[in-house]
Amino acid sequence: MRERDLDEKTTARLASLLGLGDPTAEVALAYRVKEALAEFYEIPSPTEAAERLTEIIERISSPANSPELRRLGRTLKRWFEKIMAFHRTRLTNGPTEGLNNLIKRVKRVSVYRLSGA
Repeated sequence: MRERDLDEKTTARLASLLGLGDPTAEVALAYRVKEALAEFYEIPSPTEAAERLTEIIERISSPANSPELRRLGRTLKRWFEKIMAFHRTRLTNGPTEGLNNLIKRVKRVSVYRLSGA
Protein backbone atom coordinates (compact mmCIF):
# COMPACT_ATOMS: atom_id res chain seq x y z
CA MET A 1 0.00 0.00 0.00
CA ARG A 2 1.27 3.47 -0.80
CA GLU A 3 2.38 5.49 2.18
CA ARG A 4 0.01 8.32 1.25
CA ASP A 5 -2.92 5.89 1.56
CA LEU A 6 -2.08 4.79 5.12
CA ASP A 7 -4.05 6.18 8.02
CA GLU A 8 -2.28 7.76 11.00
CA LYS A 9 -2.52 4.61 13.12
CA THR A 10 -0.98 2.40 10.43
CA THR A 11 1.74 4.96 9.69
CA ALA A 12 2.66 5.08 13.38
CA ARG A 13 2.67 1.28 13.61
CA LEU A 14 4.90 0.99 10.55
CA ALA A 15 7.36 3.52 11.98
CA SER A 16 7.37 1.68 15.30
CA LEU A 17 8.01 -1.70 13.71
CA LEU A 18 10.79 -0.32 11.54
CA GLY A 19 12.34 1.27 14.61
CA LEU A 20 12.26 -1.99 16.53
CA GLY A 21 13.23 -4.51 13.87
CA ASP A 22 15.37 -2.60 11.39
CA PRO A 23 18.53 -1.51 13.24
CA THR A 24 20.51 -0.83 10.05
CA ALA A 25 17.55 0.83 8.25
CA GLU A 26 17.77 -1.58 5.30
CA VAL A 27 14.03 -2.28 5.31
CA ALA A 28 13.20 1.41 5.68
CA LEU A 29 15.44 2.21 2.70
CA ALA A 30 13.81 -0.53 0.62
CA TYR A 31 10.42 0.92 1.57
CA ARG A 32 11.54 4.36 0.38
CA VAL A 33 12.73 2.86 -2.90
CA LYS A 34 9.33 1.21 -3.33
CA GLU A 35 7.66 4.58 -2.78
CA ALA A 36 10.03 6.28 -5.26
CA LEU A 37 9.24 3.66 -7.91
CA ALA A 38 5.51 4.11 -7.36
CA GLU A 39 5.94 7.88 -7.76
CA PHE A 40 7.98 7.27 -10.91
CA TYR A 41 4.95 5.67 -12.57
CA GLU A 42 2.87 8.78 -11.86
CA ILE A 43 5.21 11.14 -13.72
CA PRO A 44 3.44 12.25 -16.90
CA SER A 45 6.50 13.30 -18.90
CA PRO A 46 8.63 10.48 -20.39
CA THR A 47 11.72 12.69 -20.19
CA GLU A 48 11.20 13.47 -16.50
CA ALA A 49 10.37 9.82 -15.81
CA ALA A 50 13.62 8.69 -17.47
CA GLU A 51 15.58 11.16 -15.35
CA ARG A 52 13.85 9.96 -12.18
CA LEU A 53 14.42 6.28 -12.96
CA THR A 54 18.08 7.00 -13.72
CA GLU A 55 18.37 8.77 -10.36
CA ILE A 56 16.77 5.84 -8.53
CA ILE A 57 19.11 3.37 -10.24
CA GLU A 58 22.17 5.45 -9.40
CA ARG A 59 21.18 5.84 -5.74
CA ILE A 60 20.40 2.19 -5.09
CA SER A 61 23.45 0.96 -6.99
CA SER A 62 25.78 2.50 -4.43
CA PRO A 63 28.18 0.01 -2.80
CA ALA A 64 26.95 1.30 0.58
CA ASN A 65 23.52 -0.24 -0.03
CA SER A 66 22.45 -3.81 0.64
CA PRO A 67 23.14 -6.50 -1.99
CA GLU A 68 19.39 -6.75 -2.59
CA LEU A 69 19.05 -3.06 -3.47
CA ARG A 70 22.13 -3.16 -5.69
CA ARG A 71 20.64 -6.17 -7.48
CA LEU A 72 17.40 -4.23 -7.96
CA GLY A 73 19.47 -1.40 -9.42
CA ARG A 74 21.06 -3.77 -11.93
CA THR A 75 17.64 -5.19 -12.84
CA LEU A 76 16.14 -1.73 -13.35
CA LYS A 77 19.11 -0.73 -15.48
CA ARG A 78 18.83 -3.89 -17.61
CA TRP A 79 15.06 -3.36 -18.10
CA PHE A 80 15.25 0.44 -18.41
CA GLU A 81 13.85 0.71 -21.96
CA LYS A 82 11.09 -1.79 -21.32
CA ILE A 83 10.09 0.01 -18.13
CA MET A 84 10.13 3.35 -19.95
CA ALA A 85 7.78 1.93 -22.60
CA PHE A 86 4.95 2.49 -20.14
CA HIS A 87 5.62 6.23 -20.19
CA ARG A 88 5.54 6.31 -23.97
CA THR A 89 2.41 4.19 -24.43
CA ARG A 90 0.61 4.25 -21.04
CA LEU A 91 -0.03 0.55 -21.59
CA THR A 92 0.94 -2.38 -19.37
CA ASN A 93 1.11 -6.11 -19.89
CA GLY A 94 -1.04 -6.60 -16.76
CA PRO A 95 -3.93 -8.29 -18.62
CA THR A 96 -1.50 -10.71 -20.27
CA GLU A 97 0.19 -11.49 -16.96
CA GLY A 98 -3.21 -12.03 -15.34
CA LEU A 99 -4.20 -14.49 -18.06
CA ASN A 100 -0.87 -16.34 -17.76
CA ASN A 101 -1.40 -16.59 -14.00
CA LEU A 102 -4.90 -18.01 -14.53
CA ILE A 103 -3.58 -20.58 -17.01
CA LYS A 104 -0.89 -21.69 -14.53
CA ARG A 105 -3.44 -22.02 -11.73
CA VAL A 106 -5.80 -24.10 -13.90
CA LYS A 107 -2.87 -26.30 -14.94
CA ARG A 108 -1.82 -26.79 -11.31
CA VAL A 109 -5.34 -27.78 -10.26
CA SER A 110 -5.73 -30.20 -13.17
CA VAL A 111 -2.37 -31.89 -12.41
CA TYR A 112 -3.39 -32.18 -8.76
CA ARG A 113 -6.72 -33.80 -9.66
CA LEU A 114 -5.20 -36.13 -12.26
CA SER A 115 -2.66 -37.38 -9.74
CA GLY A 116 -5.53 -38.67 -7.60
CA ALA A 117 -4.82 -36.47 -4.62
